[in-house]
Amino acid sequence: MKSLDFVILVILPSLLSAQQVTNIRAQQEGREIAVYYDLTERANVTLGVKVDGERVKPQLLSGDLGRHIEAGERKRIAWQVLDEKNGKFKSTDVVFSVRANAPWRAFVLAEGAIASKPFQYSVGLMAGAVSRVGAYAKARSSFQFGSPEGFIRRDNDNYYISTKDASHNAAEMPYLMSGKSKIMHYVVDAGIIVRVANKQDYKWYVYAGAGYGERRLLLQSNDGKWLRYEPTSYKGVSIDVGVMMAYKHFIMTLGVNMIVPKYTEIQIGSGYIFN
Repeated sequence: MKSLDFVILVILPSLLSAQQVTNIRAQQEGREIAVYYDLTERANVTLGVKVDGERVKPQLLSGDLGRHIEAGERKRIAWQVLDEKNGKFKSTDVVFSVRANAPWRAFVLAEGAIASKPFQYSVGLMAGAVSRVGAYAKARSSFQFGSPEGFIRRDNDNYYISTKDASHNAAEMPYLMSGKSKIMHYVVDAGIIVRVANKQDYKWYVYAGAGYGERRLLLQSNDGKWLRYEPTSYKGVSIDVGVMMAYKHFIMTLGVNMIVPKYTEIQIGSGYIFN
């Protein structure tokens, strides 16, 4: 009958998992060795074994290892060492390492944003995946469309038609406007996400990214032309920053988006995080 020849068991957490895996211990239980540990968050768990400094790959493992192991105390991994095909080990130095990696979690959410001067809104989607770090992409639009047929500026409560950024001639007559307006706006961003707080039911993240955006304020004249009002029309690099909170499978964001250097929106979103 085979017997265990292990005399000394050295138990180590993975350095990458030190905050997730605690209180690791091992003991002989009949024909197997049981490795116990506590897990602070849901994770993908693996067991490493070294015998006299050489790594071995156990085949007969069972228990709390693999993908998406729930957080908790006294998790157990069993190694049926005496039933291994080449399992006759004689050693006084065996090292077990327990490694836990936070699983990737995909998410998708609906996002809305508002701005002033004048009031304007946009809606869109944000999607990505995150573990301790992650990435995202988003796009929003006002869903108002059209091409400007000229440029307009305001002077002493009157509007004047002219070429872009050119001042009007003093002899020009004010241009009559219908009072209708629309704002054409879109923004596309991508960036990174970093987890900054981790609890069993909820997690906090910060995100930052960049992209491109454009906002055009169009005013309609009495003769039906849509004219771009330059002082509140912007386009260029978009900067995107915010915070994200995940509670179980619910996710929420709050952030700020800026088309450099002037146009700023406050944005909020909510959606679903998987896994």
